[in-house]
Amino acid sequence: MKIITLSDIHGLQEDIKFEMPLADLCLVAGDVTFDGSIRSLQYFCEWITDFGYKGIVVIAGNHDFCIQNEGPLCKDIFRQYGITYLE
Repeated sequence: MKIITLSDIHGLQEDIKFEMPLADLCLVAGDVTFDGSIRSLQYFCEWITDFGYKGIVVIAGNHDFCIQNEGPLCKDIFRQYGITYLE
């Protein structure tokens, strides 16, 4: 099993200029948004699921305050994209 990790994307997915490596599992260690908005979280989910990882696991970072403030809604968003959120 190949696992990759990343963190601190801060909503800047379009600025990532390298190829995302192939892996079975992608672990995301927080700060996927910069502004903490629901829209930024959805944009991240759309972006990360396009890589076709068999599993994606996310924890929230200090910039991801929408998850703390709108927990049930954010958890539903993760579920819609097949992403596992660890609280």
